[in-house]
Amino acid sequence: MEKQTAHFNLVKMQNCKVVRNLLRAESPLGIGALSKRSGLTYPTVSSLIKDLLERNEVSVAAGTESSGGRPGARYALNASYQFGLVLYFDHFILRAAVCDSYGIPTARFELPVSAHCTAETVSDFVCGIRNEFKPISAVALGIPGIVDGSEITHVPRFPLLEGTELAALLETELQAAVFIENDVNATAFAQTERLRNFAHVAYVNGCIGTGIVLDGKLFRGAHGFAGELESVCSDLSDAAASLTQCVTVLTCVLDVPDVLVSGERVTDDLLRCVRARLSASLPANRIPRLQFVPDMLALYEAGLRKMIVTEWCERT
Repeated sequence: MEKQTAHFNLVKMQNCKVVRNLLRAESPLGIGALSKRSGLTYPTVSSLIKDLLERNEVSVAAGTESSGGRPGARYALNASYQFGLVLYFDHFILRAAVCDSYGIPTARFELPVSAHCTAETVSDFVCGIRNEFKPISAVALGIPGIVDGSEITHVPRFPLLEGTELAALLETELQAAVFIENDVNATAFAQTERLRNFAHVAYVNGCIGTGIVLDGKLFRGAHGFAGELESVCSDLSDAAASLTQCVTVLTCVLDVPDVLVSGERVTDDLLRCVRARLSASLPANRIPRLQFVPDMLALYEAGLRKMIVTEWCERT
């Protein structure tokens, strides 16, 4: 009997996830439309909607019938049922964006920081935001350095964050899922809907980092070190030479068809120079498509938001 109950509850949770995700993607929807899109029976969807209404996860969309859940009613995800928090370092400013249940930013905050920024600095900033927005159920933090799992192993700009239990600290403070990701990885992750196999190279402040996506998924390597291509560059002050060396390695090792490039010194003229240099050492039909992507910061935040929404979509 206990096994049957457990199985019933698991199936119900999975069905709730299906309905919740449909509403996140397409709100508002009626019970009939939800039934058709999900493959669940009309009575099953009706029962699930009733439960979600009682938990305040969904609400009746404006302008539709609301009494007794009549067939004319359409439903939407309750935007304030839960919040996500995106955090990322933009030079020496820690930026934060609070996202609603759809992953849409609703409020922004910023905190000037120094090279002496600590885990407690970040935690105090987050707790101040949490006091205004509850519940925060997921946090995505972008770091300009190397992340191995949830551990920050190398972040030259903020050395006091290296080796700290920042993820565990935030999880304890917020009782939320916490993700820490390299900045260029997050930028690449934002673009996985339009490209399946590519690399995003960021040449910023004379430093190079690369986010690699294979078959639609981030490739981080065994220790989060994949894409740290500075070691192959002979002179990081030479943008054309450094980018040429990085693209050559990416082509010879991974044969990615597309390489996106961002950075304050990156221009279309610079990429034309890189293409010319590549053509001197690589077969013409093996040179990847190079594309200048100007607004890396917006993609950086979008990738972190996408991580939060992905967590919500997978959660039962």
